[in-house]
Amino acid sequence: MKVRSTGGGIVGGLLLFILGICLLWWNEGRTARQTAFLKQAKADYVQLDSTKVVSTNENKLVALNGAMDLSNSPELVDDIFLVKAKSAKLFREVQVYQWEEECETDENDTRTCRHNKVWSSDLNDSSSFEEKGFDNPATKIYPDRTITAENVKLGDFNVSSSLLNKLTTETVITDLPIDSIEARGLKVSPDGSGYTNVIDEANPQIGDVRIKFYKNSATDISILAVQSGDTFKSYTNKDGSKSLMEIREGNQSGAEIIAGLVRSNNIIKWLLRLCGFLMVSLGISSLFSFLTTITSRIPLLGSVVGGVVSLVAFTVGLVISFIVCAIAWFRFRPIISLILIVIALVVFVLLKFVLNKKEAVAAKK
Repeated sequence: MKVRSTGGGIVGGLLLFILGICLLWWNEGRTARQTAFLKQAKADYVQLDSTKVVSTNENKLVALNGAMDLSNSPELVDDIFLVKAKSAKLFREVQVYQWEEECETDENDTRTCRHNKVWSSDLNDSSSFEEKGFDNPATKIYPDRTITAENVKLGDFNVSSSLLNKLTTETVITDLPIDSIEARGLKVSPDGSGYTNVIDEANPQIGDVRIKFYKNSATDISILAVQSGDTFKSYTNKDGSKSLMEIREGNQSGAEIIAGLVRSNNIIKWLLRLCGFLMVSLGISSLFSFLTTITSRIPLLGSVVGGVVSLVAFTVGLVISFIVCAIAWFRFRPIISLILIVIALVVFVLLKFVLNKKEAVAAKK
């Protein structure tokens, strides 16, 4: 008799359970440290009302904004295709038409794989495919390339390449030179947004490429970093494990930049919490999946047992996740951890009450 389980059997379920616990523990520690770091940054930063270099702000975390000056910055040029842009950043994106493999195992342990053709800037390594005969190119004819400007100013400050590299590149460049692309076996795309070697647009072939160019179009920028002479460096915590050096498009205050970082930290926190909880619950479900397998051949009983196993796995997983989070937070936020422990105990007591009530009803019958 085959045992089917979400995590691949008892061993897989146990491994998934342990990984879920580890993820929850690590995430709570990461969240607490990042929260404390951003709180300290909010207390330390100085909002500048001008873009002039003031010596008294040396080595302080400063926030400033204003117009980005590219007047002394040479025009950016792609070294292969000679595409030009007067911008802080230029990006060449090369997409390849290639195979993508998706495999899954059904309830009868039958493994099936689907193969789709997709455009992607990331190369899919076909040597790791479970089924052979779907070969992708091992390299790109032309690599992706990012070029950042030099001598960019914000008032009296020089903006480094490391900061400029954090800017987005969302504006497609359509003013493309066409003199040398035919010799490379390329042509301008039908929509004029880039180059391609596709002969039949309705039927591209594996290995075909699409090349597009993007630039940054920001005029105003905002920076949150430590003033170091007439430029900037990272703000770090005491042990150097956390650092901050931020640039934003448009005019934002230091408080607004930090608020955005706090929101991002909270989103990551809850996504990882959800992922950890699901891993713990699925691991528990896999550990007891043999009950579902044993009763699956009995009409009605199999579905009832399966439902009970899922409910118990969800509830116990939730309780365990709460407890792990509470213990992890106890060092940093003891009040919050105590609240989480109380909530976990209430859920456990309610579950026990519901199960006892069901047993009492069944005994009367």
